[in-house]
Amino acid sequence: MTLTPVPVFYPTQHGLHAPEAEYDNGLITPYAEVAERIEVIKAALLALPFVQLEPATAVISISELEQVHAPELLNYLRVMSEWSARHEGRYYYPSVFPGYFARGVGVNGDRVLGGMFAFDIHAPIGMGTETAVFQSAASALSAAQVVLEGKTNVAYALCRPPGHHAGRSFSGGYCYLNNAVLAANRLKALGKGAILDIDYHHGNGTQDMVWDDPEIFFASLHADPAFEYPYYCGYVAETGGPHAPDTIANFPLPKQTSDELYLTTLHAALEAIEAFAPNWLVVSLGFDTFGEDPICTFALSEGIYQEIGKHIKKLALPTVLVQEGGYAVSKLGDLAQNFMVGITGF
Repeated sequence: MTLTPVPVFYPTQHGLHAPEAEYDNGLITPYAEVAERIEVIKAALLALPFVQLEPATAVISISELEQVHAPELLNYLRVMSEWSARHEGRYYYPSVFPGYFARGVGVNGDRVLGGMFAFDIHAPIGMGTETAVFQSAASALSAAQVVLEGKTNVAYALCRPPGHHAGRSFSGGYCYLNNAVLAANRLKALGKGAILDIDYHHGNGTQDMVWDDPEIFFASLHADPAFEYPYYCGYVAETGGPHAPDTIANFPLPKQTSDELYLTTLHAALEAIEAFAPNWLVVSLGFDTFGEDPICTFALSEGIYQEIGKHIKKLALPTVLVQEGGYAVSKLGDLAQNFMVGITGF
């Protein structure tokens, strides 16, 4: 049997973004969103006979970025990358978040834009961050383009940095631009569609951006924000804006979620997507739901990822896979292989 290659788009310059530390609950720890994550997944996928590695060739115009992101956020990435270059490559960590009292975007000496465009301290900016972020976005757009053109029914974007915590005008949670929404925006040429987020954390940035968009259905399975980041978003009652009622479906899950409960919930999410009758699908693909992931409270097994892929395949939609989280680095390759076998049927 001849296998149709599944394109995997790889951002060759993602390593330019390499913060060393993060601060969480009183502890300074090594930055978890490391370059090795993507390298391990890439190597494992290339071992599959039906995968073909591709460069991220999509042209990213500022006008296309501004269709989904505020110009001020794009300027923030540029200005703070330049700040890092002037300060010997030091990473800038926002420390003041003036959303409650700011009357405008002021320039405060060396700190420049502070936390005006970040909601937490987990998305520091270095001098190579802007380049890595734009190439990560290019990977998502490249995958969307080949699906849009009908060249493949499944394409995988190995995005790094990830994106689902980035909103229209804010970064955070390791995320700077929302790769899934950028891909979805391009796929809108095919009509209405859906985004399925199966990262461990709720895609608060994605929800922010599609909240009032009647052309995109957003379904998210994630750890209950009653106990897990991002805490303030991802509850069942959040169902969409006034122009897009019932286009958002959140499925918060408890600690120690089992394979059985996860698949049952996934089935419900996929039924909700099917009812929307979308023409395409973007999957925010996080492997941090794995039971051995250092940040995870679920109890999912390695083998379930093939089953997850099989369930999504049943939608029979042109699909773009966008890499999000996953921090059990040594296991990421196995998880990605299992998922790809499931969603392709090879």
